Amino acid sequence: MPGFFLQFQIPNVQWGLAQPVWMQPEFSLSAIFGLALPLFVINMASQYLPGLAMIKSYGYTPHVRHLIGWTGTAQELFAPFGCFSVNIAAISAAISLDDQSHPDSRKRYIAGISCGLCYILMGIFAATLTSLLMSFPAVFITALAGIALLGTIGHNIALAFQNTTEREAALLTFLFSASGVQFFGIGSAFWGLIFGFVVLSIFKFKHAKN
Repeated sequence: MPGFFLQFQIPNVQWGLAQPVWMQPEFSLSAIFGLALPLFVINMASQYLPGLAMIKSYGYTPHVRHLIGWTGTAQELFAPFGCFSVNIAAISAAISLDDQSHPDSRKRYIAGISCGLCYILMGIFAATLTSLLMSFPAVFITALAGIALLGTIGHNIALAFQNTTEREAALLTFLFSASGVQFFGIGSAFWGLIFGFVVLSIFKFKHAKN
């Protein structure tokens, strides 16, 4: 019977406001090639690329230049305070785009604004919320995130397998992205897209040849 219950330890919550601390920037070639460029590639591959693909899959036309420009500007301003990875947050974008956020697709921006306000509150009470969330079992957090993404996953699976000539590439892309493998510090979402594109190109070449 104990195996059916999750262990939860009541944390010692201490309420307090997070205070920004200025960190003097130091530029060096090792930091640029060892930290800045890898973070740039990871952000573009694991957040911007799937996030923009998610937005387009719901019929929206994102202004990519403005989106990357404003997030890059915000990252440049907040990086000296420790906020070095400002991006569009692909998971939050996926949840905000589904029917569960609003039946009218023209009003789903309200969910995005709500996410932003929640992020600000979480940032202000970051230390307190972190200690609270860390007290929950990891499997509970994973299950909660999966439940929140059920509608989005169903939408994209139906969209990906809609075209019969591209089902093999879509299936392999999904499986490879879900595998969690990493190469050169880049997540499986990027490599899944690359692998799926290669498979799709091979199948298209095969059909054109026949």
